[in-house]
Amino acid sequence: MRHIARRSARGPAGIGDLGGQMWAVGENASGQGVIYRTDGEEDFTAISIPSAGALRAVVAINEDNAWAVGDGGAILHFDGTQWQSMPSPTSADLHAIAIGPTGLGWIVGANGETLRFNGTGWQQVSSSTSATLRRVWVANRFGMEIEGSLDLAWAVGDNGTVMHWDGMDWIAEESGTSADLYAVSGVHSHSLRAVGANGTATLRLYGHWEVSQTPNNSVTLRGLLTSPRDEAWAVGDDGTMWFAPSRKGEFTVYNSGTSDTREPSFSKTHATSIARATSVVW
Repeated sequence: MRHIARRSARGPAGIGDLGGQMWAVGENASGQGVIYRTDGEEDFTAISIPSAGALRAVVAINEDNAWAVGDGGAILHFDGTQWQSMPSPTSADLHAIAIGPTGLGWIVGANGETLRFNGTGWQQVSSSTSATLRRVWVANRFGMEIEGSLDLAWAVGDNGTVMHWDGMDWIAEESGTSADLYAVSGVHSHSLRAVGANGTATLRLYGHWEVSQTPNNSVTLRGLLTSPRDEAWAVGDDGTMWFAPSRKGEFTVYNSGTSDTREPSFSKTHATSIARATSVVW
């Protein structure tokens, strides 16, 4: 992805990967949204899109269905042929989007903004917080096995904010920290991690969050990936890359080979999320 940094765009703010096709979103030098596409064989190429503010995140459900969100309440949809602007119920900056395996979806953003996908469009839902929300995680197939429901979500953001959607309402959970949180990921709802400023990592086990010890409390962590085996990777500023081998395992330093700010795409450019098929990975 380093070749994107040499283009006029500031780089991708999110990447959606469907195996044969990948989308990257971001902004150009003028702060306008841009979208790139590759089939995995060729370089990324810019795609014609409607005028929009900087794009911050993208999720791809299948090759004919992808969404991108960004500043000023921008919501764009790809229908297999072209990207189109979609009605947005807000002008707030939108930072993250996630779609679950049944098509349930959430967008989160500035000032506690949360939008829920109803199958045809996006509707505002009160989150009962004014904190900016930076990332959202939706229940996967394990949600049905463990919770008996797939209509579950967690959003994290500024000042240690953690919000839980229980199928009816957004409910605040105590994260154990006041640090800004930039990413959340997990295998299922009883094994979630969130990371953020000041080297903060907090772990949710069976309904309770607890701050974990980390190797460095002076870096900002911006991306998080959890494997099906509950291994976790966290990346952030100054080339930071940490690895935790298990659900309760503590993070240890992994040599990334760079001093660049590291975000979810592992590129030199500004990136905030990676999506694969029906779930946001980073």
